[in-house]
Amino acid sequence: MHTKILFFILSFLTLQNTYANTCKSLNNDPLFKELLSDLKNQNVSCDGIKTHLSFDDGPNEKTSGLILDELNKRNIKATFFITTTNLLPGTPGLKEKQAILARELATGHTVASHGHEHNAYDMRITSSQEAGYTNAQRQEQIKKSMQLLDGATNGQFSGQEFRLFRFPYGRGAMPSQKEIEEMERTKKMVFSGDTYAEKLKEYRRMSPALQQIGEHGFSHIGWNHDSNDSSLPFTMPAENVFKSYVLNNLKNMCSPSVKTKISLFHDIKEVNTRAIPLIADLGQCLGVDFISPKEMMSTATLTNNDVVIKSKAIAQAPVQMADDLGKLINQLSNPGKQCAGAAIEKKVHAQAEKGCYSKYLNKTFGNCEGESSKCFEGKWYGADDPFIMLNCS
Repeated sequence: MHTKILFFILSFLTLQNTYANTCKSLNNDPLFKELLSDLKNQNVSCDGIKTHLSFDDGPNEKTSGLILDELNKRNIKATFFITTTNLLPGTPGLKEKQAILARELATGHTVASHGHEHNAYDMRITSSQEAGYTNAQRQEQIKKSMQLLDGATNGQFSGQEFRLFRFPYGRGAMPSQKEIEEMERTKKMVFSGDTYAEKLKEYRRMSPALQQIGEHGFSHIGWNHDSNDSSLPFTMPAENVFKSYVLNNLKNMCSPSVKTKISLFHDIKEVNTRAIPLIADLGQCLGVDFISPKEMMSTATLTNNDVVIKSKAIAQAPVQMADDLGKLINQLSNPGKQCAGAAIEKKVHAQAEKGCYSKYLNKTFGNCEGESSKCFEGKWYGADDPFIMLNCS
């Protein structure tokens, strides 16, 4: 019995020493040791956490390359979402920016589009309200970004395994509850769901912005961990602010409520030239698995929660909704499911009979009725939805 206890203690101490030595070898910065001690004292553990690092708004000739160097030292593969006004002919530092893109691609990272100009692709409400781009403006912005990215990479951008897009501010795929409410109030969109989550899912199916990037073969990549570096200055913040920034990022990144995350950073912020190596080393030390773009795209929890919206899903969403109704009807003829069939039949007939009710207009719409959204067999679809254009022409 004593032998077993002794063996357990020795095993535990061996693991602790291995862990300590691994952590120690990762980073010799004294601040690393201080922050690691703080995190351990706060019982922060990152076991089972998977994170993909993503960076918006670059490339910046002063900061992006430094961040890239630190990622490459650690063999961490990231996605860089490029704002292509940075790549216009005559832009200061253009050759350096093109060289950074070439290095990103050569070292296994993904270069993605963040659009051309950094404006909202749909309604955005902050202290004021932006209407967002029109359909024609979106098309122009998307095409311009593709042309400039291909031009800056000698066509390598379009040759990547994944064609990825992130809307500026996420608007086009990630409206806030306030924005959803305003869309309803102004009748820009009509939703049948009751909760914000239900309406958000409907929005993503009907979003013209998503449909447009889907037409160009883009998947949309959102985020579920925000570094909040947008609130920091472009230059390095004060030391106390810097420490809080690193600590808060690790605590939020390692929150156990969501095990797989896409982290949003900006490679145009000087803070990240120093913070990223610390966050990476502290994260790995505490158990974070920094996953590649390929792993991100194949992670079901990200796609199931629409953090990753694949181009195929965007293009097929309207048809899937129609297919779901078809499957319900087909189940009615299955004699082995009489009880379930009765409930399904009631649901289908109720949808067909009542049409689509709009609580804002206080009326019911029949098939193909409506303006920005049209009713079809009890469900709302965008007026420019391919499924609606096929069935309501």
